[in-house]
This record gives sequence, C-alpha cells and structure tokens, in this order.
Amino acid sequence: MELISIVIPVYNGEAYLEACLDSILQQTHNHYEDIAVDDGSTDESLPVLRDYATRYPNIHVIHTENHGVCHARNLGLSGATGAYVTFVDADDRLLPDALERMYGAIREHRADIAIFSKIYVHPGREAEARPAKESEIEIWEGDDVLRHSLEDHPAGHSVYAKLYKRETIGDVRFIEGRRVHEDSFFVFQCFARCNRAVYHDVGVYSYYITPGSASRSLFSDKYFDILYFAERKADMIRECRPAFESYIPALLVRANMSMLYNLSKTYDHRYRSRQKEYLRFVRRNSRQFKAVYRSEKRFLAIIRSRLFWAYKLYLFYKTRCVSVRTAGKGRGSPL
Repeated sequence: MELISIVIPVYNGEAYLEACLDSILQQTHNHYEDIAVDDGSTDESLPVLRDYATRYPNIHVIHTENHGVCHARNLGLSGATGAYVTFVDADDRLLPDALERMYGAIREHRADIAIFSKIYVHPGREAEARPAKESEIEIWEGDDVLRHSLEDHPAGHSVYAKLYKRETIGDVRFIEGRRVHEDSFFVFQCFARCNRAVYHDVGVYSYYITPGSASRSLFSDKYFDILYFAERKADMIRECRPAFESYIPALLVRANMSMLYNLSKTYDHRYRSRQKEYLRFVRRNSRQFKAVYRSEKRFLAIIRSRLFWAYKLYLFYKTRCVSVRTAGKGRGSPL
C-alpha cells in the first residue's frame, strides 16, 4: 500500500484545527502522512500542531512566516514523500472513508487523479449525509480530462476532494501572490498533464462555511486574479495544447462575466470604465460562449439585454432595504 501525503495549510485555524486533524486520524485508510504548514499563525495553531506531532509520528509540522496559502501549499508539496497527494484546509474535515475511497478508485481504475465531491456544511447544520443513491463512476481519458475543465465542470473548480499521483503533479506549483482562482489554475495544470482520471460525484470532504464567509461577497481588487488566471490558461493552451484553442473565447467570456458579477456588488466609480470594457467584451464574444449553469444563463441574458446597470441598481436598493430592516430589528423594531 503506497503512502498518501495530506497537505494542510494552516493560518489562525485554532478554532477548527483539532477537529480537522481528528477527522484525518479517524481515516479507515491509515497509511498516510500529514504535512501541516503553519503560515505564521498568530493564535495557538502552532502549539496545537506541535502537540499532535508529538503524539502522532505521521504528523509533520513546517513553520514559516506568513506568505499566504499558496506558499504554504507549495512548502507542503516540497515536503511530501507520498506517492499520492491530497489537500485539506484547516477549517474543513475529511469523512472517515475519504482516503479509502479515493485511493481505491485511483488504484482500481489505474488513474492519475481521483476526483470526488465536497459537502457544504453551514454552522448549526453538522449532519453530514451522502446522497441516498450514489452516482455512476466516470472514466475520463486523454483530451477528455482537460476538456471537462474548459467546459467548466465543477470538478475543476477547487483543489479539494481529489487524490493526485505525485508524478502527475510533477513540478506544478501554486502561483504565489494570488488569492482568487489560484487553486483552480493548479487543477487546470494537473488536468492538462493527466492521461486518465476517475470521477465519482460522491462527497468525501466536508467544506465548512465559517462565520464571516459572507464578507467574501464584497468586491476587492483580489478578484482581478480571475482575469489573470484566464489569460494564463489561454496562453498555456496556445503554447502547449493548440487543439483546444477554440475554447479560448468562451474561457475569456466566462472570466469577464465573473468579473462583472463581482463588480455588480460595488458602487465605486473607479471601476466604471473596467465594467464598460468587460460588458463590451462579453457582448462582442457571447455567441462563442455556451452557458453551463442556470445562473450563468440568467446573467448572460441581463448583459445581452443591456440591463446590467439596472441590475446593479436593483442590487443596491435590495441591499439597502435588507440593511434597514436588520438595523430596525436591532433597535427592537417589530419588523
């Protein structure tokens, strides 16, 4: 049985860290090593990690100054010795048979990557249940692996709930200094190197929606990374996989739509010219884009109908109404 390396980036995860580590210690597949990278935490995360490392010899701790999650994951990859690699965040958990399922699938189907699914867990809703009927296993071979990513299959969205052959990752690393879509670009690069993947749409990874996550919906300049990585993907296709060049327009349209969606939540006039630029791009190239999700179809219809600014205005007044009602409740209003 070959060793699995579990890379865990940790930054101020004290409140969740023990539950995360315990979920790994409870795995039915027990031939693994934890590479926990403390990214300059200012809480008690590092003492917690060192305590676990003292008690469990397969938990290894790397401490570094704070450089961000990508740097921490890269350090974890450099320290990993297993034939297979998976990633877990410190505020999430693995289901007890996660490693067993992923390892069994990758071995049985002689795959380079095993792809499973996440379960989204909200505060107060701790029950973790899989669908009553599990989906069929799919085998993706050759160009089909990269094609699924370019067609925006959910499997390509995040680094979690996957088991990678270490040799498939090779020298692929996370791009440091970026904060949005950095993990999907890592997956994209791995998919481009993958000859055979096994996909099973069943949850093995509990992704916890932590308090304060709603703040992610507010716009910040980090979202410009969406366009950065879309351009990186396009450059990579042109250079290494020219057979997929027909996917580039749709790839860039989706990235521009994502930017517009995020910008719809801000009323800062500094971004107005960029919004106009993205709107022109989407309208000019929308015929080369096929929406995959219902939300995409609705938003594309808004843009094509030139209703984007009206949509922003609607969001503005909707947000104000919610704020007023919430403030009223705080003062003892009967609303």
